[in-house]
Amino acid sequence: MWIVRLALRRPYTIAVLCSLIAIFGILSTTRMKTDILPAIDIPVVIVVWNYPGLAAEDMERRVVFISERAMSTSRSGSSREATSAAPSRRSPR
Repeated sequence: MWIVRLALRRPYTIAVLCSLIAIFGILSTTRMKTDILPAIDIPVVIVVWNYPGLAAEDMERRVVFISERAMSTSRSGSSREATSAAPSRRSPR
């Protein structure tokens, strides 16, 4: 209640204080260093299986599915993604 009485008795003092707070707020936000794209190290685990001669469907059924189930028990990871692809054919040199 005392601040209301002060504001009613000295309105110019309150106006100057509000102006100073606004000016210092604007100055501090303009001089603040901000990084638009900060460097963030996201923990990633990559597992690669290479079985030559095994088809992508067999690889998925025999290796990837079982490994995904085993890794799903860990609580640290929030998402998992698996890709099975046939090997690319290289031309002989």
